[in-house]
Amino acid sequence: MNGPRGAVPKEIGEIVELVDRIFRPNSPSSMGQEFPLLFAERNAENLRVIEADGKIVSHVGLWMGKLSLFGSEVTSGSLGAVCTDPGYRGKGLATKLVEDAINRAIRQGAGVLFVSGERDLYRRAGCVPAGMNWIYSFSPADPLEGEERVFLRSMESISSSRLYPLLEILQAEPVRYRRTLGEFVELLRADPCGAALNWTSRLISLSPEENSRATAYLYLRTKEEEGKLEGVIREYAGDRTLLASALPALFDEYGLHRLRWEVPNWDFPLKVQLERMKSPAVEPVLGTLKVLDFPGLMEELRPYWERRLERKEAAEVRFGVRSGGGKDYLKTKEASFSFEKRSDLTRFLFGHPKDKGEELPRVLQKILPLPLPNPGCLNYI
Repeated sequence: MNGPRGAVPKEIGEIVELVDRIFRPNSPSSMGQEFPLLFAERNAENLRVIEADGKIVSHVGLWMGKLSLFGSEVTSGSLGAVCTDPGYRGKGLATKLVEDAINRAIRQGAGVLFVSGERDLYRRAGCVPAGMNWIYSFSPADPLEGEERVFLRSMESISSSRLYPLLEILQAEPVRYRRTLGEFVELLRADPCGAALNWTSRLISLSPEENSRATAYLYLRTKEEEGKLEGVIREYAGDRTLLASALPALFDEYGLHRLRWEVPNWDFPLKVQLERMKSPAVEPVLGTLKVLDFPGLMEELRPYWERRLERKEAAEVRFGVRSGGGKDYLKTKEASFSFEKRSDLTRFLFGHPKDKGEELPRVLQKILPLPLPNPGCLNYI
């Protein structure tokens, strides 16, 4: 067997054929088209493979990106499209590739890894459900009332000129994936996991006046289930009051039976608007997470937590990995926390709906849980 190793561009077609055979059997859609950033030639080295008998038999896809978290730029990795040819399973190939991909992400400076699943394969690698989203499930029976008048425009064709105003809205978001205009166009045209799973996707711009410039947008997916139209908002950005005010129009315009809206737990402005109509449930973010380089992550996040702390408080924050035992630690003047497992550290930093635990010291309450964008957005891998 040859690998784990990075792919070369000429092997991407073979990788996509393997991935489609596992994840898209009998489907006209191809994951090579759905995930253009992952399967781009420029990302070939991050497509980790094992070759046997003259063919690629196992694959783990890694995509490196940047997150903007309240002014801090954080390097992240996203891992997905993990599969092994059925004839070569039971040999630990995927386990080797996941470990290899994690190590490559660390070498490229990733502080945190998003994984598009919760399999035991990922749990064994230290990835855990973490982070928190407020989950709203709206129906026409709810008191859907908007504070502002809103005009919806569904974007039928995708082009750079049409998307540029929406990119400006996205770039003003305090927590987001950093995305170029070209990537925005690619992702919308690709519609990851959309048509392949029988979803109809719409990019909808929102304006306070007819024919005026958009001040918000949302990415809506709909699917008919048992004769009723279900919807989910996969991504949104912009004016929170306008976004919440769009709910009645969304139900009227598209005939929705139910609408699911996942709101990251840092987005209090939108939560305030939506809670006037419905109380949310709380769930961990999609998939699993792993902190890879704890000291590196905290250093990248330093602008975030220093803005939230007084100078004296910021000087008291200490973190790192203890020599010898190798335990991660985070301490302030008031308390000290040590973590034997990286999975425990991940849940401590990003939170989890079921974790109550001891009350955090005042300083850490100002910075934890750490904010995350919704990994189920257009950047989903």
